[in-house]
Amino acid sequence: MSRDGVASKGIEYGPGTTGKGLFRVSERYVADHVAPLVEGRRHDAVKLDLVLRGVALSPQHAGKRIPGTVLRRGTRLDYAALHDLVRDPRRFSLNRPEDDDDDPVERDKKREWVREQLQILEGRNLLVRSDMGDGRRLITMLCDLGNGEPFDDPGAKGSARSYVTVLGTILTTPDFRTWGAPEIVGYLCAMVADRYARNAKQAKAGVDLPPGSATWYRQARWFNNDNGFRPEGHVALPFSTTTIERGLKSMRERGYVSAERRKKGPDGRRFQHPRLIYENRFNQPGFAADIIDLATRAKLA
Repeated sequence: MSRDGVASKGIEYGPGTTGKGLFRVSERYVADHVAPLVEGRRHDAVKLDLVLRGVALSPQHAGKRIPGTVLRRGTRLDYAALHDLVRDPRRFSLNRPEDDDDDPVERDKKREWVREQLQILEGRNLLVRSDMGDGRRLITMLCDLGNGEPFDDPGAKGSARSYVTVLGTILTTPDFRTWGAPEIVGYLCAMVADRYARNAKQAKAGVDLPPGSATWYRQARWFNNDNGFRPEGHVALPFSTTTIERGLKSMRERGYVSAERRKKGPDGRRFQHPRLIYENRFNQPGFAADIIDLATRAKLA
């Protein structure tokens, strides 16, 4: 298992649907695909893409299947279920909660909404769909660079791509369904800072922190390099500074991140003026989920 804990263990994303406890996406994906989609007010397409990458078969778990396959046979992961993983399940409901039933009109609206998002993602070469022969279409996720290459792990050994760790435990929370553009941006930025802070801690003190738990002090303008402080070779994330600030503020308000003004950074550095020191809490017990063996899941599906 790597430092980021990418293992053959997963969690339940929804009824009858299992996925990775954590996985990685490239920073280039965030810059080249997430940022334009957020700017175009297509943040729900981003949420769907992240969930699909969480449930898609990794190369080491695919067996004879194509890596990136989103299992649908033997599962309850239809388009309506996909909708319910990223949005309020009652988004299209006209009934009171106690009167909810399997409404075909509601399900059709959910399926149509998912089809629209899949078309957007397919247009960016992030996935392909193929006929399963039973009226459904098989979804296969592709490399997150949008270059048409097979689905992979940008943080795997031998890969030179910088990455962001995505915690499946966050994607499975009811709160995730309410996320908008600021929350997506705030989360991804916090996790970018998390990786750099964990790497620094490992190099300096030999301490290997779990993903989503680091303490850091990057300013909003560092992420998009508006302040010009990102080293050469870093991938600047082209979100607006305002959106990043709103996102980090929302992460604090929702309890994912804490922040306190201090004159001393977590690395011992002293500041001329107090700065916000952030502590990520994405790995806290409140965001935990039941562990499932993904290798067994793939064999049985």
